[in-house]
Amino acid sequence: MIRRTCFVVASLILATAAIAADPFNGVASPIVEPDCISDPESAFVAELSPPEDRFSLVVRHMGADALDVATGYDFGALEGIPLTNFHPPQPRTTWQRARSTRDPNYTSAFQLDCFDAGFFINTWQFEPQVLIDEGPHAVYGFAFSDPPPAFDANPATDLAIQAQLEVPWVYRPQGNADAQTYFQIRFFDVSTERFLQMTFLLFDTQGVDFAPYADYARNDSLFVASPAITNAVVTRSPYSAAPSAAAWTGLRFFRSQVTQQNFRAAIDLVNQFCRTRADVPDCTVLPGHATPLSTDPVDYRIFEFGAITEVFNADTDANGMSIGLHVRALGLYNFH
Repeated sequence: MIRRTCFVVASLILATAAIAADPFNGVASPIVEPDCISDPESAFVAELSPPEDRFSLVVRHMGADALDVATGYDFGALEGIPLTNFHPPQPRTTWQRARSTRDPNYTSAFQLDCFDAGFFINTWQFEPQVLIDEGPHAVYGFAFSDPPPAFDANPATDLAIQAQLEVPWVYRPQGNADAQTYFQIRFFDVSTERFLQMTFLLFDTQGVDFAPYADYARNDSLFVASPAITNAVVTRSPYSAAPSAAAWTGLRFFRSQVTQQNFRAAIDLVNQFCRTRADVPDCTVLPGHATPLSTDPVDYRIFEFGAITEVFNADTDANGMSIGLHVRALGLYNFH
């Protein structure tokens, strides 16, 4: 297993979107580089907001006790079959949290060690909740106390989120449950004081082929969702793997770049959506503004970013499912 510093060569290959700098020889300016978590106790969070200015693993809607137990079971595999395919060092009780000390048939579990995070979600083992516009999910990510600008005044500056990922385990014997893994960046428009999310789909059991769209998550914010391929709102790096609807074993490198042209297209998509949704509070045009959200990329700050796995339509019976995955070296960059 590659650990500690060996990932750097792969994660810092330089590239930008073609409409900005050379896609093979761009210059990276780190916003947040991958960081090694050596004491994960305060990085595991259940049902609460993430700690600021550090990487954390946040679990929501799987029960307040989802991370109560330090478990020594190796959730990297079950009887030799990869689950997360991430095997933290001994003592594993330092790096793993679950609801119980039992094996994966009886609990979900979550792993953190240095640059790596592992998720094993077993929907048969937590009670389903009535949720609006979201599902049970886990986030490996970073939240800012002082949100930095997404872009500078240089129109050739891109924003990029990247990580290595594998999804070695998906078990869904029947039913309509769905699991997704995606990059998320949450922006704050300082001119309107409104949030905007962008999500870039990396894996989905129901398919990864759809057109970018805008919508509103109730009790949250406006958002734009897209597969992590080159289109109007995002650019897939030439170094990046393609999104997949099939599970795979072995880390693949993913990078989603947002040029300023991409970002303007995303904002336009949201503002167009708002023209038909007067019922959405964030769609009202504020005094002194021409649109619900600013059309200038320099007005946006980065509130948080992460890699998220979320399940929908799952329960403890016929629609049950389990998924295991491994994320390494999550980072956020500007490229010039």
